[in-house]
Amino acid sequence: MPRHPNNIVEGMRRLGLGTEDILDAYPGLSASDLEELWVDIGLSQERPVKPYGLLGITPCRSRFFNFTDAGFRTPGHDQPWPPREDRPTIFVFGGSTTLGFNVGDADTVPAQLEAVLSARGMQVDVYNFGQNSYTARHEMLLLLDLLDKGTRPDVAIFLDGFNDCFYAFGNPGLVRMLDSLYRNEKRRRRMSLFRAALDYAVNVGGERRQAMPDTFSYQIPPPYEGFAAYLSEAGVERALQTADDEASSADDDTIANLVWGNYRRSVSLIEGLASSEEFDTLFAWQPIALYRTRPEQRPLERLHLAFPNATLCGPVYRSIAARDFPGLGRKSNFLDLTRAGDTFDGIAYVDTCHYSKAFAAVIADQLADSLEDVFQRTGPRSVSV
Repeated sequence: MPRHPNNIVEGMRRLGLGTEDILDAYPGLSASDLEELWVDIGLSQERPVKPYGLLGITPCRSRFFNFTDAGFRTPGHDQPWPPREDRPTIFVFGGSTTLGFNVGDADTVPAQLEAVLSARGMQVDVYNFGQNSYTARHEMLLLLDLLDKGTRPDVAIFLDGFNDCFYAFGNPGLVRMLDSLYRNEKRRRRMSLFRAALDYAVNVGGERRQAMPDTFSYQIPPPYEGFAAYLSEAGVERALQTADDEASSADDDTIANLVWGNYRRSVSLIEGLASSEEFDTLFAWQPIALYRTRPEQRPLERLHLAFPNATLCGPVYRSIAARDFPGLGRKSNFLDLTRAGDTFDGIAYVDTCHYSKAFAAVIADQLADSLEDVFQRTGPRSVSV
């Protein structure tokens, strides 16, 4: 069977899961619609290298997934670029949960945020700059690139937490691969064309036998190998059993301190850019499937057996929340969304971490509440309330 373009579907195949196991999370879609959506979302995994060494997404158009040359996903309708001057502009940054992996264009958090604000009488353009696997550090660089090109939002929102939990260890596999590609090409430029072609053939033969590095093949590097137990099958099962637990251990705190320290440094860098460029920020610590959830909210929890990296998130979240998000928890531009699912009845997660349309609407509503406070405090241009 050929490899599916959507890696979540590949994980489902390995565990014997199919369309029928998640169709309830997509009211109004048929099985064939969902299959088409999965293929369309797979387009987001075509990743060119962007400024500052970031991996972007190749522009594309399809029924369920539309991504522009300017680097944002549309909200189910075309958006002007550059942004128009006669109404406020909000840029939303985040990983694949912000991008809206495995939901349609109009069902993402940013798309529904724009709809919520419009329903409240606030005419605002909300741009979805979510990118697969991004952390706050990547988003800072993406924001910097937009500012370099002369585009500034009135408000920048950063929806983070999930990817930050394991990228705090770095991404050595991807770094090694990109470095190898660069060094090998530089070396071949000094050879004759024949020798370079022969060297390339030999090198490619060896490289293709190795797995492509990505977030799901992540391994904890030195000196943190002792935490590898979190990524074992036993670690996955323990994480699922304790998804509604609030107690943390000393090891949990060690990992959490590393993650939270990296995140806070990224926040400080972003706030420095916002201060110099005069726009507002909102930092939201996102909900995840392995913290404060119930089994019925995550019907595909078995996928964690295929993608165990997510198990690091549970202990990190427990430890940080127990200490009230040190240094940020009481700031006016920080929003704790980890309890967003406490009173939510329904399917919140369509896989290991990505939000259903219904749960994305809950998140969008809470973001809108915080934005109203921002608008009242700072009054960005042309907001009608």
